[in-house]
Amino acid sequence: MRVKISQPNSGEELHLVSTERLLAVIDSKDLACRSSKEIKDAFHIYWFTENDEYEKEFIAPSLYISKGIAYFMNGRHRTVLLSKYLKEIPLRLAGLEGSAFSTKEDLKLSTRVLKEISIRKIEPQDEFEFPDLRIEYLGYDVNLGK
Repeated sequence: MRVKISQPNSGEELHLVSTERLLAVIDSKDLACRSSKEIKDAFHIYWFTENDEYEKEFIAPSLYISKGIAYFMNGRHRTVLLSKYLKEIPLRLAGLEGSAFSTKEDLKLSTRVLKEISIRKIEPQDEFEFPDLRIEYLGYDVNLGK
């Protein structure tokens, strides 16, 4: 299935990242916090939107990096599902550090981690080949409010 990536919220950047390298820097306790314990081989209907040209757009997982560790804002389930099929996945980077307690060294470390996991920034016209999985309602998604 060919998809584009839904444009990020203000202040976020879209990146195509190495799945293997991303999984190595994600906080494992944070990843385990997803509300869905079962990862079904299907996409949630609300993980997609349509643009003005009736093209499917995927809402990429969103995370931030602090002290060199990646934490999710949302999209844990999407990340686990895509990591089963793709060596590179899209994500929305919400930021690096951001805490009043962050130091310049923390920012340097998080910037280095971003450079290690990111293959490139995603452009609005980029298209991606996703696995041909069913698209269905997988239950209430607290992050999407539906």
